[in-house]
This record gives sequence, structure tokens and C-alpha cells, in this order.
Amino acid sequence: MTDWTSLAAHDFQLPDGHAAPELLPEALALLVSPDPAERDGLAYPALATWLAAGHLDAELANLVAEAQALLQAPEIHSRSFGALLLAAALSRDAVTRSLAQPRWRAALDAWAQWYTTETDLRSHDEAAGWLHAVAHGADVAATFAEHPAATRPVLLSILDTLLERIQQVDTPLLQTEDDRLALAAFVTLCRPELRDADREGWLARLGHLMTPDANGPRPPSAAFAVQVGRALLMFTHFGLQGQGTPDTPASAADSWRGALLRALHGAFAYAYGELGTVAD
Repeated sequence: MTDWTSLAAHDFQLPDGHAAPELLPEALALLVSPDPAERDGLAYPALATWLAAGHLDAELANLVAEAQALLQAPEIHSRSFGALLLAAALSRDAVTRSLAQPRWRAALDAWAQWYTTETDLRSHDEAAGWLHAVAHGADVAATFAEHPAATRPVLLSILDTLLERIQQVDTPLLQTEDDRLALAAFVTLCRPELRDADREGWLARLGHLMTPDANGPRPPSAAFAVQVGRALLMFTHFGLQGQGTPDTPASAADSWRGALLRALHGAFAYAYGELGTVAD
């Protein structure tokens, strides 16, 4: 049995005479452990480290298939950490380009199916630790969006999936889910394959979600849409630097920042419209 505590203490450097594929069965078993110390503290950082270093390049297709299977697991921690595994594997494939296109597309479809139907949106549980399905699913979206294989139809489908996820939120989300989803949207919207009309149309739909029926209370989905819009606005000013994604300057959003401001304008007018007219 591998001494995982020792591996963690040495930043998951492989012991002499051992290769990462040999440790995969144990790592994958720990990844679905109900113990967050095993799952989040050992298995995931080990797999992410070895994937990024290229130690598991021969296993990429198998790991993507494993991640897809986990998205359908009965336990929320397995589904959510399956998403993290998928993001790490796809990030490596953006370098190696070794996944066959049907496998890549199947992974995209599996992620979208899970992400739009996941009902357990708990961020953190005292016993189970971090669950974070909305945040982890957004990480997958960002990885797909920055992948060289992402075409305009793929990017549009990612944006549709993000919007549907926002629309299905039924509980307050307070643990960076808005930032992570906004990052995924920013990465996607900045891809040059998209047209200005694509971006403006998506932002108008986001704005519609921000502004619920004025006769009722604001539902969690509308509140979350506003959170995402605010975070997205920050990305348009600061860009991406050191976020685990290729640096994207704020200037990449120059053509669509105005459309985002118009969407937020409507949300803020809803909030304080009775206090006076909001200037254009």
C-alpha cells in the first residue's frame, strides 16, 4: 500500500522505481472516498500534479472515461470530484491533443448533461468537506472553452450550459461559485471564434435572468445571475492573470463590456428603480 501521506509531504513526487500509472487504482479509489482528507487532500492533488507533469499521458483516454462515469455516480462527492478529474485531464489534452474527437465530444456532452441536472448544490458539508458541484462544473467549462478543439458551435453550447446552470440554481451560493462560473464565461466569451452578436445575445439572456418578475421576490437564480454578472464585469476590467488559465487581457472584452453593463443596468434598475431614474 502506498504511503500517501508521505507522497503529499513531498508534493506528490513519484518514489524511485514507481510510475504514476501504477498508483492510479489507489488514487481513483481515494478520489471517491467520503473522507475529504483522502479525496481533496491526497487523491485530487496527486492526479492533477501527475497529469500536468505528463506522467499520465498514456492514460488520458481512460481517465476521461473514468471521469465521465463518475459524473453519474450516486454520491455527490464522487460526481463533483469526477468533474475536477475531467477538467485536469482535458487541460492536459489541450497540450497533447491525444484524445480522439468523438471521445472529447462525448465528454463535453456528459459534462453538460450532469451540470444542468445536478440538484445537490451544497458548497461545503461539515462531514463530507467540499462538494462544490457548481464551482467544479464551471472549472470544466473553462477547460473546454480554452481547449484548441473548441469550435464556435462548441463555445455556444458551453455558454448555453452555463446559462441553464444559472437558471436552475435554487439556493444561495456563497463560496466562490459566482467567480468560478464568471471565469468560465469570460474565457468562453473571449474566444475569437465567437461573433459579437453571439456575445451580445448571451449577455442579454443573462440580463433577463437577473431581472425577475417585479411583483415577486428575487429568486436564488436571479440573485446568482447578478453575482455572476458582477464577477464577470471584474474580469472585463482586470483580465485573467495567474488564474490557472492562459492569461487573457481585459482588452479582450472591449467589444462586449457595454452589453454586460446594459444587462447589469437592468438588474440595478430593478433594485432601486423607485429611488429615481437610472441614467443611461
